[in-house]
Amino acid sequence: MALQTNIDSFRLGEDWVITINCQDSTGAPLDLTDGDLKFRLADLRLLTLYLDLSLNSGVSIPSPASGQAVVLVTAAMQASAGMNAGTYRYEAQAVLVDGSLSDQAAGVFTVADSLFDASAFG
Repeated sequence: MALQTNIDSFRLGEDWVITINCQDSTGAPLDLTDGDLKFRLADLRLLTLYLDLSLNSGVSIPSPASGQAVVLVTAAMQASAGMNAGTYRYEAQAVLVDGSLSDQAAGVFTVADSLFDASAFG
């Protein structure tokens, strides 16, 4: 398990691109060939799960042998999930071809209203 917390903040209504470089406990890349990456996003108190993404549903693996996965959270996904400005908790977990699981990223990030969104000024 090589946990990384490289996410800081995003703006609501913009597409978010999150790159996860999956590694084993020694820091070597995890081979994601025929594997998956699961990404979940919830509120801090874990009352609401806003996003539950996986391969071909918000997650792509452009470089499987090097363990690189990309999570794309579009503005439409945020709206559909009913997300608002606030603080969210996330986790990413690699699923290897043999079915084994490896936690890869976890942490907290902030979502802010855009200053270009007219509703931000009430």
